[in-house]
Amino acid sequence: MLPGGGFLTRGFSRKKKIEIKIEKTWENMGTGTGSRVGGPMAEQFDPYLHWLGIRDPQRPPNYYRLLGIELFESDPEVISNAADRQMAHVRTFQTGKHSALSQKILNELAAAKICLLNAEKKAQYDAQLLAQQAAQQYMPPLTTVAGPGQPPPGGLWPLNPPSFPPTPPESAPTEPEHAEAVPVSSWFSLLATVLVATILVLVGLIVAVMVKRSGEQAGGPSPVPSEEESTPAPPSIGPEQPPESPPKQKPTSPEEKPKEKPKPPEPPPLPPAGKSLRAVRQALAQRDTTLARKHLDFAQRMAPMGSPEAAEASRLNIVCMALEEFWKAAADALAGLQAGEKLLLGPSKQEVLVTAISGDKQKLEISLDGQKQWVTLKDMPIELALALARRKLPDNPSSLLAQIAALLWDPQADLAEAERLLQEAISKNVFQAEEFVEELKLAQATRPKGPTPPEMIPGSKPPPEKPPAPTPPEQPPKPEPKPEQPPPKPSRHPVPDSETQQKILAEIRQIFDREYKAAQKPEEKAKLADTLYRQGTETRDNPPAQYMLFMEARNLALESGHKDVLDRSLRRIAQNFDVDLTELSAAFFEEAAKRGRLAPANKAAAQVALELAQEAFAKDKLAEAVRLAQAAGEMARKASDSLTVKKATAIRRRFEDFLPRYEAFRKAEQTLQTNPDAPEANLAYGSYLCFAKQEWAAGLRHLAKGNHPGLKTLAELELASPKEPPKMVELGDKWWEAADSVASETLKDAYRARAGYWYRRVQSHVSGLTKTRVDRRLQELAQ
Repeated sequence: MLPGGGFLTRGFSRKKKIEIKIEKTWENMGTGTGSRVGGPMAEQFDPYLHWLGIRDPQRPPNYYRLLGIELFESDPEVISNAADRQMAHVRTFQTGKHSALSQKILNELAAAKICLLNAEKKAQYDAQLLAQQAAQQYMPPLTTVAGPGQPPPGGLWPLNPPSFPPTPPESAPTEPEHAEAVPVSSWFSLLATVLVATILVLVGLIVAVMVKRSGEQAGGPSPVPSEEESTPAPPSIGPEQPPESPPKQKPTSPEEKPKEKPKPPEPPPLPPAGKSLRAVRQALAQRDTTLARKHLDFAQRMAPMGSPEAAEASRLNIVCMALEEFWKAAADALAGLQAGEKLLLGPSKQEVLVTAISGDKQKLEISLDGQKQWVTLKDMPIELALALARRKLPDNPSSLLAQIAALLWDPQADLAEAERLLQEAISKNVFQAEEFVEELKLAQATRPKGPTPPEMIPGSKPPPEKPPAPTPPEQPPKPEPKPEQPPPKPSRHPVPDSETQQKILAEIRQIFDREYKAAQKPEEKAKLADTLYRQGTETRDNPPAQYMLFMEARNLALESGHKDVLDRSLRRIAQNFDVDLTELSAAFFEEAAKRGRLAPANKAAAQVALELAQEAFAKDKLAEAVRLAQAAGEMARKASDSLTVKKATAIRRRFEDFLPRYEAFRKAEQTLQTNPDAPEANLAYGSYLCFAKQEWAAGLRHLAKGNHPGLKTLAELELASPKEPPKMVELGDKWWEAADSVASETLKDAYRARAGYWYRRVQSHVSGLTKTRVDRRLQELAQ
């Protein structure tokens, strides 16, 4: 039995009272970063307290406290979501007066996320936290202020084993009668110090052995250095007592040499920030967000604060979050798919049949144009991934960022669709949408035109380069063998003649006689339209019958107001048969506008016609677009749908104004092929791209070469990509003022719409009179 055992027991029984006394002393002294109210440092800004609500005196807090989760939380999803939530919150302070502190906290949050999501690192970290808790349990509370480098009372110790000065072997005095009023005796401090030192040394040895073994098994040290390895050990925190005599040691023989403690291998230096950022982009293009996060953490650690690399890393972090949301939604949708379901791809809404799902819900077999193939999330076409993700993404404007990120980072995606979605996100004031503007410009500048080279397709390998075989000089060079052409797709079927159509229609009505007789009300007609459309998709061996099934489904959908079947029937007819969608739709809706039907049916038809009109304009089918917009307005007027009437009228007027400009655009396109610097051609070509097709990134480069002084200046300011709010407001003002100098109402609207683009980007960053002007002009645009 240890001498003084009774004292030890009584000392622990009074532990709680002593700690209460110490806590009060600590509060009164106001020691540490972010001290309590009344302390000498109460006026200093504490980011942990003011941003994250952490009142613990330990600085920096432990990783769990930093992320706002329970101690030793083991669920990776909880850890990852908490880290992303905290980082997103801290990022909102990057533009304030404490921007430097925000970057420091972001780096700590990233380090916490990496550590706690790595099983081995988390085990080591948790072991050290447990040791600290054990040390705190046996450590006698001190009634004096901790010295420099010592942990504040009640907080966790630093995660490095502290060194202790040698203590003299003294006997412990007896305990005073009242422990609260008398300082802790020296023998008790000695005993507690020895216990703490023993525990921490054992934990340090265990951790060192684990690190050494893991390094040997992995073939080298981990490339990610932990904070514990890079943080120097704090000064001694033991009681400051001068040793009276050196401790006695057992004499060793000359043959016996003291064993050296194994040292953990030193981690290699981190790569430069630029190299890590390039690795981030490569990983994102390969749909590997986990690897991208790893390299992004390296970049954030190595990028100097305020440097372009730090700004790029911050922007890529937002991209990573959007892509993580996108691929998680796609994976969730894939897990919930069933064989037999159908997916619609792209603006053309091409239908894909799901024929089978693998048992682990990781692979998907689809049937497209009669051909089956297995795909995974890593290699499926981006249109298919979008169709999956949109099933699970939330139905709000913020989900646009996930779709934009997927389009920007897929080498085969349509950047025009990405630009359209980005314009929509900015117009709806989606938070952080402006961060994607620079990425869109980079993608448009670097992505090659034409077919995607094989090495850029995720998961593919570049073909081996072979030097050409030398050709004898006396012989003419042999013609290179032509590459094998893929088998041509089967051509679309011809439209059956009128006699065949009438014959098949009679057969369809005979087969579905009961359904036709029951289809008296709109909902019954809609049900029959859906049945006939489904029959059409399943009829592959009889093209004339398929054509008439889609035609009947279209007609019944028009009369019943079944908007979905109406739209899809028209598209399937154009997809499978030798007709143009815009011409077919224009003729169909012009005829439909002349006939009467119920208001809901007219309203649904007007909306479909207006959507097809905008698609026709995007395909440069301006004449058909005008006809469709005219028909949409007439049907909306019969349905008393004033909102659609107003929209259709504005769109038709816009299309009519751009008809002559389109002819100038085509002539300019031919001129630029032989004379790329022709000022008039650049002006006509750039104006149409910007104001008609809304392809600003490409159009501005041509406007800057044009001979219109005002537009040339505005284009140059746009290409400079202003970042400061005053310059962004100034650019918006210039577009707004330039609108007064043009006679065309269409161009006037286009100029002011561009002004609105810049006003929305800066709306939350201005104040006073400037904000009032910006808000009122945006309200005027919305009317």
